[in-house]
Amino acid sequence: MGAIDTTYTFTATDVITSTRMNNILDQSTITETAIIGSTLAVTAGKLFVKAGGITSNELAANAITTTAILDANVTPAKLSDSDFGDFTVASGIATIDAGVVTFTKIATAAVGTVAEVKAETASKLVTADNVRQSPPAAKAYGSFTTTASSRILSGSYNVSVTRLTASTSQVTFTASMASAAYSVVAQTTNSGVTSGAGIDIDANPIVYDKQSTGFKIQHQSESTNRAIDFVVFGTLA
Repeated sequence: MGAIDTTYTFTATDVITSTRMNNILDQSTITETAIIGSTLAVTAGKLFVKAGGITSNELAANAITTTAILDANVTPAKLSDSDFGDFTVASGIATIDAGVVTFTKIATAAVGTVAEVKAETASKLVTADNVRQSPPAAKAYGSFTTTASSRILSGSYNVSVTRLTASTSQVTFTASMASAAYSVVAQTTNSGVTSGAGIDIDANPIVYDKQSTGFKIQHQSESTNRAIDFVVFGTLA
C-alpha cells in the first residue's frame, strides 16, 4: 500500500471524470506507510503527533526561547550549581556560597560613612577603619610609667605621652578629637606590688587643660612602680 489510500480503484473501462478525480482527492487518506520514524501516527487516515513523539532530536538549536517557557516552570532540579553563580540551591532554597561575599559585592550605600557611623545611623555596615568613629568606642587609651626622665607608654592607641615635670605629663592625640568636649577616665596603678598589704595610697590623677589635640595629667611624683592608665571617649575630628 502506498502512502496515500485514494479509496477508489479505476477499472480498465472507467472513464476519468472531474467528479471522480475530485472525489479521489477529497476522500484520500494517509496510511501508515507515510510515517517515517516515531514522531507521527495515523488515526482514521489522518496524521497527528504521537504522544512523546517530539524529542530533542526534532528541536533545532536555540529553538526554545524565554517566552516559550511557562512562568515558574524551571525548577532548581533542572539547573546545576554553576547556573547559580555564587549561590547553591537545595530544596528550593538559595544559599550564598562560603567566602563569596567580599567588600566589592556590598553596595556602597550599605556602608556607613564617617558621619553616619558617628550618628549611629541604622542599617549601615561599619568598616574596620571606621569602627573607632562609633560613639561607644574608645578614641584613645594607654598606660605609662612615670620614670625620672621620661614617660614609657604601653598598651596604647592614638596617643603619645611626654614628661612636663615630675608630677605632670602631656598626652597628645595622634588623630585629634573634634573638640575639647570629650571624657577621660584615669587612674593610678601600682605595678610594683603583688598584694594589697602595704600599698601606698596615691591620689587619683587629675586631667586638665583639655584640648582637641590632647590633655595634661597631674599625678604623684615619679616612681618606677607607678603607672597612669587612661581611656578617652568622645568624637574624633
